[in-house]
This record gives sequence, structure tokens and C-alpha cells, in this order.
Amino acid sequence: MYEICANIVVHGYGICEGKDADPEVSRIRIVFTLEAEPPLLIIDLYDTGCSFDISLVPEPDVAEPQTRGYGLYLVRQLVDEVMYEVEADTTIGA
Repeated sequence: MYEICANIVVHGYGICEGKDADPEVSRIRIVFTLEAEPPLLIIDLYDTGCSFDISLVPEPDVAEPQTRGYGLYLVRQLVDEVMYEVEADTTIGA
């Protein structure tokens, strides 16, 4: 979850073209949901930063070391499902 929140701060609020990072609205809301059957932990993140097309994010070449670009790749490797959508001015990731 740290990796996704860091990406929201850097890409959604930090280097976003056409949007100012207003500290009054530049927040990340995190909702944890535990379900008993089947046992499930769901983590939803909501932000108002710039959105992007998640399908355009390339997987890094793990044979070629780099210092950036592993965030979404790591998340996809570590969780069962990644969901990303935009509703009005809010980006929702689960």
C-alpha cells in the first residue's frame, strides 16, 4: 500500500499537468474492508489527483536494473486483483 500511496503523491499530485497540488484537497482516503467468507482483505484508495490509463503502464524489464518504475508491477505481483477507475474527479483503486 505504501507504494501505491507514494505513486499517488508523486504522479497524481506532484507532477500532474494542469492541476495544482492544493494541500486542502490533495489527500488519499483509505478504506479497509475485512470479509469473513471467503476470507478477504480489500483496500480501497481514493484520491483527486490526475488519473491515467493503467493499461499504458509498461512492465519493467527486471533484467535491466532501474531506480523507478516498479510500483505498479510490484502491486500486481503481490495482490490477487488490481482495480482502477475514475468517477467524476475521484480516482478509485482497489
